[in-house]
Amino acid sequence: MFSGEPEVSEAMTMSCTGVAVVVVLVLVCVSQQQTGAANVLLDKEFSLTPTRLTDDDDEDDNKTPPVVPQPRILGGQRVGDRCQAPFNAMVALKIQMSDQTNSRTYCGAVMLTSQWLVTAALCVFPFVTFASTDLAVVIGDKVVSAPDQDEQTIGVANFYIHPRFNSSTGSNDLALIRLQYPATLSNCVQPLRRYTETACYTAISDCVITGWGPWDGDLWPNSGDVKVLDEVVTRLTARSVFQRSAPEGALFALPNNNFVKACVFDWGGMTACLKNGEWLLRGVIAQDNCFVESQPIVITNIDRYKSWIDTCIYNSNACQSL
Repeated sequence: MFSGEPEVSEAMTMSCTGVAVVVVLVLVCVSQQQTGAANVLLDKEFSLTPTRLTDDDDEDDNKTPPVVPQPRILGGQRVGDRCQAPFNAMVALKIQMSDQTNSRTYCGAVMLTSQWLVTAALCVFPFVTFASTDLAVVIGDKVVSAPDQDEQTIGVANFYIHPRFNSSTGSNDLALIRLQYPATLSNCVQPLRRYTETACYTAISDCVITGWGPWDGDLWPNSGDVKVLDEVVTRLTARSVFQRSAPEGALFALPNNNFVKACVFDWGGMTACLKNGEWLLRGVIAQDNCFVESQPIVITNIDRYKSWIDTCIYNSNACQSL
């Protein structure tokens, strides 16, 4: 847990730009540990764009086009109306740069209350070392490249990583963020109620995932339709279909369209499901799957951590944290 201002020696002092580079490297390395993806190479700006075949490309049918990973929920669609549920609960996490005008989006989060957010532990784990001023949240943002009417940038007062988070296995990949002050609520800025599991639940088909992707430029968040399995079915599916063990507290999200994938920097993005006409928070994206063939999107089950979340929100002094 980050608490107060840490003592930083001269040798540890870094520029904000240096912090951004280190944080990104840590995030990518942890993600690769969890997914087993091999040697992912990121360019300096991570300005990845879709690969389009030209007429010349069609001349050699045996030639396999290069696979270019793209940010912001591959195969998904642009989030059109950010002022409608569940998208009005989306939050972008940014690394503050030295000039304060060129901050970098690197993860997502979801509003639980006007002052509390939930995200993947992976997204705040690197900031245990660095000052909270290097991390900011942007609420009500519609597009990264320009300010929006409902956009609010708020500093982080503290964050809390689940005490059993394991960065190697991805188990218990959940964290809470407490803002320095409450966000101003509006139609475009609203918390999202949490989903509660029922005994007969095995899977929900009416669910969406969202992701901001990386960096800056004309970045609109994307969403994709998925089906979310419960923990029992997730564990069975992990062993029988994917020949792997599911991390503790994880759920599998299976896309309705096989082209839909979560990618790098979609971590912490929202997974919301429609239940009885209301959008509810089912989890946050914990592991991407855009670099690994035939693997599910892994999300962290919010309902499993209800007691821990409630304790932290209502009595932060009693909140156990890594």
